Amino acid sequence: MSVEELEKCAGQALALNRESADLKQLDAALQKRGLAIRSESNGIDSARAKINVRDAKAVAAFNSRLSRNSNAVASYRREIDARNAASGNFRLHQTAFNVQCTGRPYNLDDLAKVPEPARSAMSANSTKTFVPLVDTMSVQSGGSDGGSSIASKDQSSTAAKTELDALQKAADGGDPQAQFKLGQRYLFGKGAPRDPAQALVYLVKAADQGQATAAFDASVLLERGTDVPADPERAMFYLRKAADAGHHGAEQNLALWYETKSRDRDKDQQAFTWMTKAANAGKPEPQLLLAEYYRDGTGTRRNLAEAVTWLTKAANQGYRPAQFELGEALRDGKGVARAPGEALKWFLLAAGMTKVDASAGCTRLIMESSVTRQRAREAVKALQSDLSPAESDRAEAEANTWVAAFKAKPVEGC
Repeated sequence: MSVEELEKCAGQALALNRESADLKQLDAALQKRGLAIRSESNGIDSARAKINVRDAKAVAAFNSRLSRNSNAVASYRREIDARNAASGNFRLHQTAFNVQCTGRPYNLDDLAKVPEPARSAMSANSTKTFVPLVDTMSVQSGGSDGGSSIASKDQSSTAAKTELDALQKAADGGDPQAQFKLGQRYLFGKGAPRDPAQALVYLVKAADQGQATAAFDASVLLERGTDVPADPERAMFYLRKAADAGHHGAEQNLALWYETKSRDRDKDQQAFTWMTKAANAGKPEPQLLLAEYYRDGTGTRRNLAEAVTWLTKAANQGYRPAQFELGEALRDGKGVARAPGEALKWFLLAAGMTKVDASAGCTRLIMESSVTRQRAREAVKALQSDLSPAESDRAEAEANTWVAAFKAKPVEGC
């Protein structure tokens, strides 16, 4: 690699390290909260056995406690989903780094020219690393299924077993939807013992009958190779199957595979085609990636105006990286008329420097690496020094207005 390529790879390695540190910090917080919720759930189970059902006040107090715990469980699971989305983004960044940088020869003298801490990050990332997805913890909370608040634990357990037996019977009878649901239960340990190998068996059965999400989940399991042995060929088979069936996550993953791994002559065109399909589904991440394809001319003619169109769609969904890139386009006048004040608004949003944090509106979309936020903060400082105080105040006011509207009406998929 040349010095320029080394500097770029080292910067990517440093960003990966920061993302990994953010994920570890988040995991520690989630683990602490999960233990607290589980402790409270156990306390509720103990209280249930002692409650006098004829004491109206005691029952009301118990049900209120139960409701608070059920809400906490639901919120916790949403946070787990958001963490998994962030981990998925990390995997994409890591895959790109591994393809572009890992294992490629370079001169140590050239590496010495790369400034710290990026140089050390490049050395530390000379081999592939891995951050696993967090499984949604099976935190028990009586009554969260909408049943009787003071139903006995034994009754709930019996009902769950009966439901699992019925699902197993339907799955073994060839019902693809039952196979998919059973595979999900085994995969996440929700309503069944966690058994990824058994999950794969039923996901594959459902996928072979045309269940697109099952095909996508099977492809992820087989490609990841952590819970079951990796099988790249089968992973690609089910990824294509899911993408052909219109699964938007599979469309995005297939586009990225063409971009980073394929050796086909038309790989860029294929990547562009599949990313366009994924972006048209309305999700912000593929919209940002498609914008970058238009900006760089990947698989299509370079079109900065079209890039800004897709950046705007993703930015309006609260996606920090898109907000940052849109701010850059408006600041520099690339694909759109130069508008420094409007650029500052988007930099403020990407940096999270507004008075009301947009993450409350759509946590899954906001959980991005600290790298984006830091770069946005630096851009904010630079622009504020060029703009008048009145222009800066107006940009902050517009950012806060955007946040208020965003929180009042969360976008689809949050």
